[in-house]
Amino acid sequence: MRVKFKQFGNRGSSLIMVVIGAAFLGIIGALILSITYANINLKTANNHSKKNFYTEEVAVNEITAKLEEYSALSMTKAYTWLVKNYPAESVEINKCYDEYKKRYMIALSQMLHGTPGEETDIATKYDINKIKDGIASFKQEASEPTRVIVSVYNQAGTTAGDIEHSKDTDGNNTYDSLTIKNLSITYTEANGYETNIVTDIIMDFPIPGGVDTAFAKFALISDQLIDCTSAVSVTGGVYAGETKAKASGAGDKVNPDVGGILVQNTSGNLSIHGNGNMVATRGNITAYSYGKLSIDNAKVWAKNIRTCGNGDPVNFTPRIDLDAVTKVQDDLIMKAPFSTIALKNSYYGFSYKSKSGLSGKTTSDTSSAITINAKDVGLDMTGLKNLVLFGRAFVSSSDTGDSAPAASMSPSDTIMDIMTGQSIAVKYDQGAYLVQNESFLKIPSNPIDQSSIQAYAKDLHEHDATYDLSAPHLSLCMKEDIVDFTKGKAAVIHKWLDPNMPIRPIYYKQGPENSSVKMVNFYWNFKDEASANAYFNWYYEQHGGELRSTYKDFYRSLGGGKHAFQFNADPFERLQVAGSFLYQDQSTGTFRIEKGEVKNMEKESEELSTDYKSVQLNLREDGSTTKAVKDNPYVDTHFNLKEAKKHPVIIDHTGIKSNKFNQDATITITNADTFEVTSNMAGLIIAAGDVKVNATRFEGLIVADGKIMLSANSDIYADEKMILDLLNYCQSKGVLLKKYIYGYDSSSTGAAGDDSINFGDAIAFENWKKNA
Repeated sequence: MRVKFKQFGNRGSSLIMVVIGAAFLGIIGALILSITYANINLKTANNHSKKNFYTEEVAVNEITAKLEEYSALSMTKAYTWLVKNYPAESVEINKCYDEYKKRYMIALSQMLHGTPGEETDIATKYDINKIKDGIASFKQEASEPTRVIVSVYNQAGTTAGDIEHSKDTDGNNTYDSLTIKNLSITYTEANGYETNIVTDIIMDFPIPGGVDTAFAKFALISDQLIDCTSAVSVTGGVYAGETKAKASGAGDKVNPDVGGILVQNTSGNLSIHGNGNMVATRGNITAYSYGKLSIDNAKVWAKNIRTCGNGDPVNFTPRIDLDAVTKVQDDLIMKAPFSTIALKNSYYGFSYKSKSGLSGKTTSDTSSAITINAKDVGLDMTGLKNLVLFGRAFVSSSDTGDSAPAASMSPSDTIMDIMTGQSIAVKYDQGAYLVQNESFLKIPSNPIDQSSIQAYAKDLHEHDATYDLSAPHLSLCMKEDIVDFTKGKAAVIHKWLDPNMPIRPIYYKQGPENSSVKMVNFYWNFKDEASANAYFNWYYEQHGGELRSTYKDFYRSLGGGKHAFQFNADPFERLQVAGSFLYQDQSTGTFRIEKGEVKNMEKESEELSTDYKSVQLNLREDGSTTKAVKDNPYVDTHFNLKEAKKHPVIIDHTGIKSNKFNQDATITITNADTFEVTSNMAGLIIAAGDVKVNATRFEGLIVADGKIMLSANSDIYADEKMILDLLNYCQSKGVLLKKYIYGYDSSSTGAAGDDSINFGDAIAFENWKKNA
C-alpha cells in the first residue's frame, strides 16, 4: 500500500523564527543595557571616590600645615627657655641638645593638648579641636550636606585622642618623637558619597636648617679686623676675619693691622668676657706695643697669638691674659720686649705635620709651638690644666739674620726650615742646631760668608763636570764636604740625621741693606721628629750652660735666680708636647727638661683643623663646613653685603627692648663707608663698610664687612634673645630680611646654603587606612 504524505509550505516556520530571534535580541539588549548601567554606576562611584580622596588629601595637607605651625612655635618656645635657663658655659653640648629636644616635645604636646601645663609636664592626650583648627577650605558641621569631619577613630563623642611618646627599652621618654593616634578624616558630599581615612601622625624632633643663627650669641663680628685703641669691655662672642698684608713683614713691625683682634696704643685695653661663647679669628690675636688684652670664660680660636711692637722697646708693655680653652693653629710668638702672656685653663697648639719632603713649603707653617723672639718677656703657664703642643719650633730661613734672605740664594737650598727638638724655645736656642766649629768641621767656619764658601767649593769641585762657575757653592755635597762624620761628636750626632741630606744650608744677608754681607749657616737636618728630640736632650747634657744662659737672657728676672717662664709640671690633666723644653722648678729654681714625645697627634690635629675651619665658616666647632663650598669670609658667606650697599634700611619701633638696660632695639643696615655707633644704641647692625664704636654702651650685635674700631671707652653686650626676637619680629610683620641674611626665610637662599627649617620634613603618616 502506498502511503501518501501531504506536503505543507514553510511560511509558518519563518514567523516562529522571527519571534524567537526578536526575543533573543531583546534578552541580549537588556543584558547589555544592564551591564552598561552597572558600569556607569561603577565609574560614577569611582569618580566620586577619587574626588573624595583628593579632597581629603587637601584636608590632610591643611592639617599638616597646622602641625608645622605648632612645631615652629614649640621650637621657638624651647629655644627661648634654653637661652634663659641653660647658660652655655655650664653645660656640655650633648646635654644641652637633649634638654632642647625635651623642651620642644613638652611644648608641642601641650600645644596639641590645648591646655598648657607645668613646664615639665608632657601631655599624653590631644584635643581634636587643635587638629580641626587647621582646616580652612571645608565646612565641618555635621548638618552640612558637604563636609569634612575630623574625629578620633572609633571613639564617638570624645574630643581627646592619645599621644604616644617615643621611649627607650626601659620605658623612659627619649623625646625624639610623638605620635598622634587614630585620627579619622571623613569627607561627605551632598549626594551621600563618603570617603574615610584613618591614620597616625608621627612628629619627629626637627633637624634645624636654613638660616644659622649662631651669630646671635655674638657682640662683634668683623670680616677683617677688630681694632681696640681704648678701654673696652665686651660681654659675649667675638669674631674677626683677616685682611691681606700690605707690606712684607706686615703684622710685626711694618703694619700690625692685618686682621684678627688687635689691641694697641697706650690706652688700648680690651676685656672680653665670653660667657661660654667663642672668641675667634681667622687671623691673629695681637697685643701691640702697649696694648692689653684679657679673655675669660671663652673658647678661643686663632691662627697665631702674638705680642709685637714698634718704637722704643724700653717702654713696651703689651700683655695678653687668656683664661679660656684656647686653640691655636700655628704659634704663640712673643716678639715685643717686656711683654707678658699668661695662660690659664687649656692651651692647644694643634697643627702637626711630620717631616715633609722637599715640597716647596716650609714645615714651620704646619707645626704649632711657642717661640720667644724678644728679651725680658714673661710667660706664665701656672694656671693651665691642659697643655698640648703638637708642633715644634723651627729655625726659619727668613729669621737667621737681620734682614731678608739673599736674593742670590738657590730656592732648592731654602725650601725647608730647620726642625728643632723643642716645642717651647727662645730665639738663641737655634744655635744648638748650628753645626759647631769643632774638629769635625771641614769648612773654614760656620757661619761663613758666601765668598769664602764659594772659594772652598771651587777648590773641591772646579774640575767636576757639573761645576757651575756662577754658583760654585751649589756643587757642595752635604754628606761629605761640610763635616767629617767619623770624628768627635759628629759620629754620635750622625745617627739622628737624614742620611740623604744630613746638613742643610740657609743663605741670608747680615747687616744694614746698603752694607750687608751675604752669609750662609749650616744646620743639622734630622731624619724625623723623635731624632730631633733625642738630639736636643743629648745637647742639653753636653752644653746645658749655654741653653740656661739664653734662657736667662730672654725671660726677665723675678729675683732669687728665678726667671719669668713660670711652669709647673704637676698637676696637669693633660700634658702632651711633641718637642722638649727647658724650664725652672718654681719652688727651687732648678732647671729641668720636659721631654717631648711624638704620639697619637695626627688624627686629633686633623679633627681640630676641621673644627677651626668650621668656626671660620659657620661660627661652630662641630666641623660643619659643608654649607660653604668656598673658603669665603664668614660675613660674606652669611650676609648679603651687596644688597646692603644698594638698599640701606632702618627698622625701628619694634617694641623690643634690650635685656640689660631696657633700650629700644632697632635693626640698622648701612652702606656707609664708616658707620658710627653712638651711645645707648641697641639692636642689630649690619654694615657694608667699617664700623666705629663711639659709644659708652651698646647692646646687641655689630656685623661689619670691614673693620670694627673700638675707639672710645665703652661697654658692649651681646643679647641673644633680643637678636632672635628682632628676627622673629621682622618675619611675623612681613618685614623680610631675606635680602640681607641668606636663608632667612623659605624663599631666601644664597652663599650660606639651604632654605629655612622645613618642619614638614619631620611629619609623617603611619598606619594609613582608606575606608577601613
